[in-house]
Amino acid sequence: MRNSNRRNPQKNISRLKLKKLKEDAKFNDQIRIERNSYLIETEMLRDDIKELKSKVKELESELYFCHRNSKIKKEINDR
Repeated sequence: MRNSNRRNPQKNISRLKLKKLKEDAKFNDQIRIERNSYLIETEMLRDDIKELKSKVKELESELYFCHRNSKIKKEINDR
């Protein structure tokens, strides 16, 4: 009987302990999935922020030149 226990250590683990181990493994897998999803979403948001900052700079530049050109036109028309 002792030889069979050495070959199959799960016989020494109670069903409750085995169930607890399986539940813990599922929980750990779920936590890992959630963490990875969070990291992916965070990286995507960082990329979006970079794109938006670039777009803001582009629009600011466009607005600057638009105001500048309108001032120039006004000065030319006032002469």
